[in-house]
Amino acid sequence: MSRMVERLPSWFSVDADDLDAKQKPTHADVELQIAYAYNVIRTIEPNSNEAEAVLGWLARNRERLKLNNRLFTSGDAGRGQEPRRLTGPISITRWKRLKVTLRARVKRRQAKPASELTIGLTAVTGALGLGGLDAALFHLIYRYRLDNHFERLLDGLAEAQGRNSVLRRYPDLFALLIGGNASEINLRFRADAPLIDSGALRVDEDGDIQVSSRLVVLIEACAANDTDVRAELLGRPRKASLDWASFRHLGEAIEIARRVLIKAVAGGERGVHVLFYGPPGTGKTECAASLADSLGLKLHVIGENGPSGREPSRGDRLSDLLLAQRLAGDSGDTLYLFDEAEDLFRPRAYDREPDPKIFVHRLLETAKVPIIWAANDIEAFSPAVLRRMTQCIEVRLPPQSRRAELWQDLAEAENVELDAATALRLAR
Repeated sequence: MSRMVERLPSWFSVDADDLDAKQKPTHADVELQIAYAYNVIRTIEPNSNEAEAVLGWLARNRERLKLNNRLFTSGDAGRGQEPRRLTGPISITRWKRLKVTLRARVKRRQAKPASELTIGLTAVTGALGLGGLDAALFHLIYRYRLDNHFERLLDGLAEAQGRNSVLRRYPDLFALLIGGNASEINLRFRADAPLIDSGALRVDEDGDIQVSSRLVVLIEACAANDTDVRAELLGRPRKASLDWASFRHLGEAIEIARRVLIKAVAGGERGVHVLFYGPPGTGKTECAASLADSLGLKLHVIGENGPSGREPSRGDRLSDLLLAQRLAGDSGDTLYLFDEAEDLFRPRAYDREPDPKIFVHRLLETAKVPIIWAANDIEAFSPAVLRRMTQCIEVRLPPQSRRAELWQDLAEAENVELDAATALRLAR
């Protein structure tokens, strides 16, 4: 969290007092779009297809952007949508006048206190260690998803270049809008680059870009109040309902796991993972909770619930896992649990989301917080993944006598009378 974040360009600030910019753009939102348009205009020639797209967009949005009507001709609103023979050429003189006007708007932009949304975006990008170009790209992509007006500008420029009007990995187009270098921007979308490796963005096999749904929720939470990003992502620690002795039937293997995990947490060792596998109902999740409790550690379950309470997709769960490690910090008192882990590795037909193995193999080697993985089916894991596990433990059903003892322990905890014969019958 203490990592220094590069300062963004002075004009670059996503600033909207309400989160529904699609319906009510704020002054700062308008000025940001002016800045994006200015970056495009100062780079391209007036006889280009991109010039047709950006001038048409400015003309159609002149009232919202508070631009003087004298900057435009009657045919400008159709540029980028009608054949160029109908709209006529753009004169160099008018192009220069438009450029000067937009540059003056950018320079006149007055500094003002950060808005709620700015605070939310800054909190999240700062917590992820995204600064400079990475932060500028994230802001641009987030704005595309949030604001229909900006979406139309980017889509129009994409179509002017003969591309699909979707948010894809278009480094040269992004460079036009934020004033960056296309080659450098292209590197920011590699699997091992912070924007992707952190789970903030996902790029599928076609190059389509998605913002982590979890981050959208985090940004909204941080915009609404003074929220700790890590606490908001991880939620409350999982509490154990059984004591550690309940799992003594797992023998020496579980005792080794205890020693491995406490040493890893105390020494800051990276890449420590324990896989619990076995059929449903054997208590893998509860074993993990009791294990953490016996070590005095907090156990956070990762990827259990999707944003807004919906069922998480595999992409959501992968993003949560990457984000949790990125935001891990140096607490030294935490374990993560990733339940139903085979869901992340089992191949799926027609799945356009990123291949999780690309990310998970690296995560298994570099994770700052030890992870307990729980799965019903060990066959879902490739040999390459199993080799990267520190330890694999089969969680078996306790013997009948021990199950009877657990029934009696639970009955006592709930103040219910339960004789030994009934407990044994229940255990069967």
